[in-house]
Amino acid sequence: MEVSVSGSTVRRKCAREEKAILQNKILTGNIVIERGVVQSDLLVKPFRFIHDIFRNNQWTSLFTPVDAYPRLVQEFYYNIESIKKTHELSFKTKVLGNTLTVNATLISEVTGIPLTNEKVTPYLHTEPQPPKADIMAVLNPGGGLEWDDNKSNIPIGHVRAPERLLTWIVMQNIWPISRNIHVPFDRAIFICGIIRRVLFCLCSHFLLTMLELYEEHSIVLPYEGLITKILKAKLPSIPTNERLDIPEGPFGKGMVMKSNAQLQRFQAQGDHAPPIIPDPQVASSSGSSVSDVSTQLNEIIGLLRSQGLGIEAFNTRLGVLEKDVHKSRLHFATFFLQINGIWTCDLCASLCYIYIFLGFIFCFD
Repeated sequence: MEVSVSGSTVRRKCAREEKAILQNKILTGNIVIERGVVQSDLLVKPFRFIHDIFRNNQWTSLFTPVDAYPRLVQEFYYNIESIKKTHELSFKTKVLGNTLTVNATLISEVTGIPLTNEKVTPYLHTEPQPPKADIMAVLNPGGGLEWDDNKSNIPIGHVRAPERLLTWIVMQNIWPISRNIHVPFDRAIFICGIIRRVLFCLCSHFLLTMLELYEEHSIVLPYEGLITKILKAKLPSIPTNERLDIPEGPFGKGMVMKSNAQLQRFQAQGDHAPPIIPDPQVASSSGSSVSDVSTQLNEIIGLLRSQGLGIEAFNTRLGVLEKDVHKSRLHFATFFLQINGIWTCDLCASLCYIYIFLGFIFCFD
């Protein structure tokens, strides 16, 4: 009996210590806020499949960013308790003194994303996982790149441009990660399932991901925008002076253009990089035609020429200034010599006076 009581005490102590560690991680962890998406960019042919996926699954509300409350989001995670995994996954938390019960139904209500009876992820851990070769065939079709068996992630540059944009959206808004320069294996499987149209319940996925912070490897607090939607829907009021987080600029073709430019530099250095899509629509961040781009280039050339004329005028003026400085130096040197000459003459005269005076004294003696 004593052993049982002692063991129970140790378990309670460990639970308290684990909770303290978790709460400290919540207070110091990074909060990931969802970013918007330029929906018109997804109507261009290479990216059209992204628009179709989100429209068919009724996920388009994820394209609209939300200004979020970081302190309240931390409080939301800090006070999570009463996690229930039987029948329907749910948990309770407390924010501004109000107790909230969070489940997939609530998430469906605030996002407009339909609640389904599907699994929480495209491929469960108990199911066969797609091999790396199949994943690369989906993320970089025709690219000829392989995923080494001994690596747990791939560089984001190894994902073809249209799929790369989807990958960024997923790793920021759907299954957040602290850094998006690499694609971990679990995210790659997830994105592969989305592209293949494998059915799963996104609302249940959101709920499960919120609880992933209880795992050691989780170092971020996801869904700052989604949780803010929940708080706005369920709290009676939010203080007007509550600090806001503003999302960064939206995802769009501009990011792909910048990324492609970086990849071209890598290719010039001899590094392996995925091929750049030779699509004229991708070449313009505003969706302009080739003729529009040519017009813009001509305007830029004219601007550069005008700047060149300005530089030439500046160089001419600089030459005049150099001549003026040279003349000033000559004037200063002449003036110095004149002053020095006057000072020398005065000194000689003074010495002569002293010599005559001393001679007069000696002669008098």
